[in-house]
Amino acid sequence: MTGVPVRRRDSRPIGVLLVGATRPNAFDAETLGVLRSIAQMIGVGIDNARLAAGQQRVRRLVVESQATLGTVLESVGSGVCVVELDGTVRVANKALEDLFGLPSRSAGTPQEELFAAASIKPRESEAFLARLRQLISRPAEVDESEWELATDPPRIVQRYSAPMRSLVGEVVGRVDVYTEITESRRLYTQLLNSEKLRAIGEMASGVAHDFNNLLASILGQVELLHPDELKPPTREALATIRQSALDGARIVRNLQGLSRPRVETPSTTADLNEAVRSAVEMARPRWAGAALHGGGAIELSLYLTDSALLSRVAIDPAELREVLLNLLFNAADAMPDGGRIEITTRPSAHPKAADLEVRDTGHGMPESVRARIFEPFFSTKGPKGSGLGLAVAYSIITRRGGQISVESTTGAGTTFNLNLPYVPIGALSPAVQPAQRPEAPAARPAQPAPSLTGARILVADDEPGLVAIVRQLMERSGAAVSIAHGGTAALESLRSPGARFDVVITDLDMPEVDGWAVASAVKTHAPGTHVVMLTGWAGEIAPEDFKQRGVDVMLAKPCSRAELESAIAGLLAAKPSTGLDVLLVDDEPVFARAVRDLLGLQGHQVTVVDSVAAAMEVIHSHSFDVVLTDYSLGEVSGAELAERLADLPVSPFVVLITGYATEIDDASLMTRGVDAVLPKPCRGDDLRQVLSRLSTPTAQPR
Repeated sequence: MTGVPVRRRDSRPIGVLLVGATRPNAFDAETLGVLRSIAQMIGVGIDNARLAAGQQRVRRLVVESQATLGTVLESVGSGVCVVELDGTVRVANKALEDLFGLPSRSAGTPQEELFAAASIKPRESEAFLARLRQLISRPAEVDESEWELATDPPRIVQRYSAPMRSLVGEVVGRVDVYTEITESRRLYTQLLNSEKLRAIGEMASGVAHDFNNLLASILGQVELLHPDELKPPTREALATIRQSALDGARIVRNLQGLSRPRVETPSTTADLNEAVRSAVEMARPRWAGAALHGGGAIELSLYLTDSALLSRVAIDPAELREVLLNLLFNAADAMPDGGRIEITTRPSAHPKAADLEVRDTGHGMPESVRARIFEPFFSTKGPKGSGLGLAVAYSIITRRGGQISVESTTGAGTTFNLNLPYVPIGALSPAVQPAQRPEAPAARPAQPAPSLTGARILVADDEPGLVAIVRQLMERSGAAVSIAHGGTAALESLRSPGARFDVVITDLDMPEVDGWAVASAVKTHAPGTHVVMLTGWAGEIAPEDFKQRGVDVMLAKPCSRAELESAIAGLLAAKPSTGLDVLLVDDEPVFARAVRDLLGLQGHQVTVVDSVAAAMEVIHSHSFDVVLTDYSLGEVSGAELAERLADLPVSPFVVLITGYATEIDDASLMTRGVDAVLPKPCRGDDLRQVLSRLSTPTAQPR
């Protein structure tokens, strides 16, 4: 037997050819040569077979890779375009064709020819193609840019283009990736606008207090005048001043609202069509005035859909009118030579919203202006414009969960589109009801102003002018008014002997002691006293928050006399009819505090002193319905206090509270001016029953 190595083409052995023979010395040199030739052919054959299998495997992998690449390209949401160095498109996926409206099977087409038919805005198309040519001539350059497509609505596409390199680093083409960023750009712009609005809102909040005080002074001075004693032109001027002050306050509140981007539920809903009619009537005088001064006439067309859905738009009617007036005034300003305004309302394609469209035939605006139209302080009107109208409109609409957008082309007019959610009928609660259309003044009988006769009111504010105005307004309504210049003075008034108030009117933002501290002190020293807070921050504070802090009613500053009178009258009307003015005389602070709080919860006004001397001093300046007194008060007893009170021209009821109740002769006490005796400590029900008996109309002090 002999063996011959089997080798590959490169002479590497891959095996052995074994040959056996039956006779000895059968493998001579010639035979071995033949065997070597056979072994060589076997090696070549094996090599060829392995090579063929490898090639087949490579071809299969190539096909699989191409299929995988094709699947990936068709699966990605972005458009992908692979371009050769000569500008020929090698690969273009379906997303690219759909995005640009390109024909299918775009591979093999010159890139510039392919994109010449793309749906790119005409004013950007040439720049787009020019940039493609630059990138072909600069194959190693990386490019990132944005382009707007001529679609409805417009779409924004971002392109990222980078060189494609071989394994050795040679540039062999380019890969362009096109991604639609319309929604992300809209969200970014919305976020940017919200941040800008928040910044201006925070700045406005910083000056709101001082500005509201000025407006409150103006409004208060107007309401101190007697319109009936004035001539009609003067009355009209005062009405204008009053309305301007109220409008100024509303503007301040809206500026403060810029810092509240969250969605809020309004206290009422609005009738969209009625708001349009109201805003148009308010805008007509301005249009007419512009025409008289040489401007062109403005034609108005209303296309208002009669639908019950449009009567329940989730926005405050006054806010909606403000938005509409801003849009109407802007439209008029864009048509100095006259033109046409069209207003359209209709239910939205969205099942829970309404659409409002305001279109004008004015001079329009370029894209650079349109992109910034809702920015605060951005204006194209020069000194005549504040740049806040549309910023406030944007804030109002978005805060109510709606959307506002603008379409405009230079020389072709402008269209504002508003989408406003509405409240379904079943979702309306008593707190959120459609605003009713106001009746004509002649059809509504005049309501008399609420009487505050006898009401004891404390007014606290650090602005002396406002204190004086509120004092005069309340005194005209019949109230007895005390004043405190600031929170510290208010606390002193509340803690002074004999201090009893039905209502405390306080500002919020005062130095040293603010309105919250005043409210807390009121509820501590006189739980039955009501607190009305006047502040420019009223819209920032939820009712549950201010009520937890001791405030019964919060009114926005400035408020009208009617609003203030109505609020106070409502509080006084809610006060229990059995409420008594009680003087508590006790030198034990813990017991006195407990009794005071208990009586305050029952609606009684309680004044606390700790001695007979202090009691007599208070009684000489104020009258009380009932005196609750301890028996043991140092040198002078509670019984002796009762005797002194009995000598007064008008004596109060006297209730003696003592730990010696079982040891004292009630009959003898009755002759000394005591009306009732209760044990100390006494039960709340016993105290309530005694005071209830003493508060009956037939009850008379002994």
